[in-house]
Amino acid sequence: MTRGSGRRLLAMPGPEQRSTRGVRRLAHLRGALGRIAPALVVGLLFAPTDARADPEEGEARSILRDVDRPYTVVAGEADGAATVTNPANLGYLKAVSGVLDLAFTNPSARRRGSGVSAMVGIPIFGPGLFGSRREHWVSLGLGFQYLMPNQPADPGEGLTPSPGLDTADEGFSKLTVALAVPLSRWLPGVSVALGYSRLLARANLYARRVNQVDVGVSYWVGRFLALGIAGRGLNQPETGAAAGGTGTVVQPLALDPELAFRPLGTRVLELAVGMRTYPTRRIPAEPRFRVGLGRAAVEPHGRLLVQGRGVRFFAEAQTYRFFPVRAPGELEPAGDRSAVSVAAGFELDFSYFGVGGGPLLGFAGSRAAGLDGGTGRIRLSAERYDGFVVRPRQVTRLELAGFAGDRGMWRAVQALDFVAEHRGVALVQTRGASLTYAQLEEVREAILRVRAAGGKVMVYMEGGGLGAYFLASAADRIVAHPTRGLDIIGMRGRTFYFAELLAKLGARADFLRIAEYKGVPESYHRSTASGPVRRQRRQARADVWNHVLRLIARDRGHDPLVVRGWIDQAPLSPPRAVRLGVVDALAHEDELDRVLERWLGKPVRLAAPPHAPRHDGDLGRPLQIAVLEIEGDLLDGASAEIPLLGTKIAGAATLTREIDRLRKDPTVRAVVVRCNTPGGSVSAADNIARALDELRKRKPVVISMGSACASGGYYIATAGQYIVADATTLTGSIGIFYPKMDLSGTLEKFGVGVDEEGLGRHALMRSWWKPYDDSERKAAMDDIRFSYDVFIERVGRARAMKPERVDAQLARGRVWTGVRAAEVGLVDRYGGLREAILRAKAIAGLGGRDLAVRVVPEPPTLGERIDALLGIQIPSPLARRGLGGRHGRRGAAPTVADSLAH
Repeated sequence: MTRGSGRRLLAMPGPEQRSTRGVRRLAHLRGALGRIAPALVVGLLFAPTDARADPEEGEARSILRDVDRPYTVVAGEADGAATVTNPANLGYLKAVSGVLDLAFTNPSARRRGSGVSAMVGIPIFGPGLFGSRREHWVSLGLGFQYLMPNQPADPGEGLTPSPGLDTADEGFSKLTVALAVPLSRWLPGVSVALGYSRLLARANLYARRVNQVDVGVSYWVGRFLALGIAGRGLNQPETGAAAGGTGTVVQPLALDPELAFRPLGTRVLELAVGMRTYPTRRIPAEPRFRVGLGRAAVEPHGRLLVQGRGVRFFAEAQTYRFFPVRAPGELEPAGDRSAVSVAAGFELDFSYFGVGGGPLLGFAGSRAAGLDGGTGRIRLSAERYDGFVVRPRQVTRLELAGFAGDRGMWRAVQALDFVAEHRGVALVQTRGASLTYAQLEEVREAILRVRAAGGKVMVYMEGGGLGAYFLASAADRIVAHPTRGLDIIGMRGRTFYFAELLAKLGARADFLRIAEYKGVPESYHRSTASGPVRRQRRQARADVWNHVLRLIARDRGHDPLVVRGWIDQAPLSPPRAVRLGVVDALAHEDELDRVLERWLGKPVRLAAPPHAPRHDGDLGRPLQIAVLEIEGDLLDGASAEIPLLGTKIAGAATLTREIDRLRKDPTVRAVVVRCNTPGGSVSAADNIARALDELRKRKPVVISMGSACASGGYYIATAGQYIVADATTLTGSIGIFYPKMDLSGTLEKFGVGVDEEGLGRHALMRSWWKPYDDSERKAAMDDIRFSYDVFIERVGRARAMKPERVDAQLARGRVWTGVRAAEVGLVDRYGGLREAILRAKAIAGLGGRDLAVRVVPEPPTLGERIDALLGIQIPSPLARRGLGGRHGRRGAAPTVADSLAH
């Protein structure tokens, strides 16, 4: 989601001003880099020598140590370099990440960290345990390093070097493989890893055929704190001219714990402290490898990271020790001294590519600081970082055929908001779009945000109806297919009535309802709509019609009467559509890139919206806004989707479990309920609403109404503290009915007799094989009257109204569009899912935070879809539940409280 609201975007400078400012900033950046780079090169070659080591000194360093890098992360966010820095961090990767680190130190600095390092981390995902959804199984790390110790030294006048010492400064290679296992399923935030390295060398006898075993553990405590520890060289390999003989060096075990702290809870500022310690005390004879002696048994280090959008400044300091090269018998010769190394610089992120580096400074004893060398880094990642710049010639292509339902709509909105955020260009193709008017309106609002931010949008239509044109009218430019006409002939709606058909079959509908605007029962016991139902349907359709005409006219710069004229003349041939101003140009699909190039005045490259996971950089699970999707008919069991029938079931059992998880999840700071249901079972609606009532005691709950949030859907909406609806949303229908058929006449026509007996005065009240008698009808009516009273009392409490006003002016089955619902007080604000999320953030006091948005429940797996398809029971007139059984529980007739439907 975009960081700013539409209102903020409208307050930004104009596109020409922003473009000029961006060019100036880029020019200043290039100029600064142009001045810094030569100075850095000159400094590396001609750095002052007063901070250099003596000719007979050198850094004491295990041969198992890796290439120096701009900064080393043991605890904190991961990238490919974690393969060697702390392989456990690979368990946090979301996608493949590769890092190339380079380091060079001036030979006079006598440091041993020069070289090149190429690392890649590969997360492996698969189905979860017990057939659950996609989970992160393991991560694989692969690495190659070429190290150049770069520390030639004479062992001293009259002294004989240790065997192999003359080769100790030759270059060698290091191959690494690591395996990380995230344990978040059992221990949230914990990852463990094992690493293996092999040192290879031709000349360097100390690095020839050496094996190294490492381990790592990381714990992301939360967004403020991360802990990590890496154990390096656990096997303490023997290296040297002849293992076990003269000149053999046992490389020590090193432990590297670190604590990373983010005081603001975000990646803007990070502080880290740690130390390298050597718990073993096997003293190498060769001074070059003498680490872990005396004061050097602990080498502290610290790190500072300051991160903005696409820019990261870093500074890292660590201690090390110089040891004079003297006779092998001296364990702690006089003249040894401590030193501090400081690496500082910055990185620039370009979405999937990053580059950075800086100088490497040395402070030794009382001598002045000197420029020891420099480090650099190149990052390639399948994770999408917040980019410093975005290539202006890339055009994001959205084919709406791939964006179905509320989830698809939200993905399209996010893709367009990404374009708006970077003032880019989008091409939207309407072919195959299956979105409703409410969903189309949310996508078109995202198109308007792109334009308001200084970006551009072109829509390509291959024919299409009024809904597709409603979306297209929001764009800067509409291009149509040259041979496929525009079928913008208007809107239509229909309702079928079955009373006469049922009569011919000998059946008679005997529905009870509250009240006169509840239209569903009329389809079964009337041959046409009653006056109240007809009036409300006409009003709702007129509201949607006028809204669509008004927005098309506004965004195309015409009077609504002109747009009405276009529709009345439709279907329109493509050439005529151009002459009338309905569209701007005609082109075949394979000509779109050339059309865009002529329009934009520059070459273009069409690209799909980014599907890679966004690199949020948070420690632990990021703070989230959860979007709870309620889609389909409300029933009491589990949610299901039946593709062959095109049916979705919003099961109360599934949804209440999900709500309970959201209530307990500390990373979820607010919940937006995306309601897209015409209603269903009252008991299901009541269970969901009660679960949301409990959730609301701990976290904000905001309702976002989709295409329809009516009857049982509005019952659920009363659990929210704020309600947002699209203008074309259908809502309300605050009423109740109970379905019942008298099928005794049908049985008689087919020569079927039925003998029912009941013990109890109203035992056969629910039977579909007999009509109500007077006593049964009164009892059933009293029952639904009680449920209706509960409904309007709940609405009254939620909307600060008296139940009498709700009944007289808003309820009794009345259906409202989103616009009118806001006018009468059933809805707080007109808007879509994005506006609901922003409102939830504001209520939670997190309006300035860039929070993750997660849609739940997860889509059903293939196995769950098959279960739903094979396990469904088709209602049968011969079953005890009858045709109304979809409102009740399995194996029982539906209760009166099971009939809250639109």
